[in-house]
Amino acid sequence: MKYINNDRGSALLITLMIMSMLTLVSIVAVENSTTGLELSYNQLHEEQAFYLAESGFKRALYEINEDEDWRSGFDNIALGDGAYDVVIYDATINPALADTIIVESTGKVQEARATVEAWLIPEVNRPFMRALFGDRSLLIENNTCTDSYNPDSGSYVITQLDEFGDIGSNATVSIVNNSTIGGDVQSATEDGISLSINSDVFGDTTTGVDSVIIDIVSDSEFTWAQLNNIAPAGFSGTGYTHNSITGELTVSGQGAMILDGGVYYFSEISLTQSASISVTTGESVTIYMTGDLNLRNKSSINKNGNPSDLIIYSRGSNIIIGQLTSFSGAILAPYATYSLANNSDVYGSVVARNIAVTNHACFHYARNLGAIEKGSTGWMLLTAWREL
Repeated sequence: MKYINNDRGSALLITLMIMSMLTLVSIVAVENSTTGLELSYNQLHEEQAFYLAESGFKRALYEINEDEDWRSGFDNIALGDGAYDVVIYDATINPALADTIIVESTGKVQEARATVEAWLIPEVNRPFMRALFGDRSLLIENNTCTDSYNPDSGSYVITQLDEFGDIGSNATVSIVNNSTIGGDVQSATEDGISLSINSDVFGDTTTGVDSVIIDIVSDSEFTWAQLNNIAPAGFSGTGYTHNSITGELTVSGQGAMILDGGVYYFSEISLTQSASISVTTGESVTIYMTGDLNLRNKSSINKNGNPSDLIIYSRGSNIIIGQLTSFSGAILAPYATYSLANNSDVYGSVVARNIAVTNHACFHYARNLGAIEKGSTGWMLLTAWREL
């Protein structure tokens, strides 16, 4: 019996198997390629949706800072290949939010969605961030100086630094004739700083910075202060007179007046030579004034006290600190000319329309005053952000 040896059938079978495997591999490769392409498109759309959501939030932030009452949001605003929606939540919707605003922005590109949530809070005013700030002018002249200390940490001698005694102006700053600034100098006016050769600034000098609004105490707050005025019940001591009708307060020579903690409303305050006003130990006083403050030679207000215990908001035209006087406190007087001269020392912070510190006077900035907040600037700031 004979067997016929023929390999052609086996070769054909092997060829068919290889072709089937190659076909399967090709199909898998095509499917993977299609899936990868779809994933790439999905990722692209998701990223586009995210950036659209960011765009919606940024536009909403702009609208809120342009109009503090804006709460309309946006509905399906087209941008590029997609669109965005913005919803605003505030205290009218959720009273627990108080002055916080929540912006929820959703970006959309085809089937992709991305949502970001941002929390906004009001930017607060901190009026006493510098030793001296003059809205229209600031003059430092004739052997005068600024420095700083922290009364919350210790005495002036212990905590004194030749830094942080910053000064500034929305207009011009002039530092002349052997004067020293223990801190930075800033002006909102280009080339607004004038520094004589024999004067020195320990910090940086910068011009063209953002201007500062200093008239930040409202009429309603002054009305509130008048209604909550504790004068004359909060007075004690000797040598003072107070006109309850006009609101004028005078402390005569050698007079020593003490103020209990609380709110006071005066028209004018005048201290004659060697007179003094002090604050009851451990208490704080806030004074609202509509007129001038005048401290004559060797008089004092809150001498050796913590400047944060005495805050004065004035609408007067003049604040005069005379020869060999002492004052510890913070003053915000947007319409006043502030004059400090002749071997006097002031501890605290002053904000006024025009400021002149001359003739061996020194100003010692109390660093703890920088924490004092007074209302808001009207701007909303981003405080928290997340992608939902």
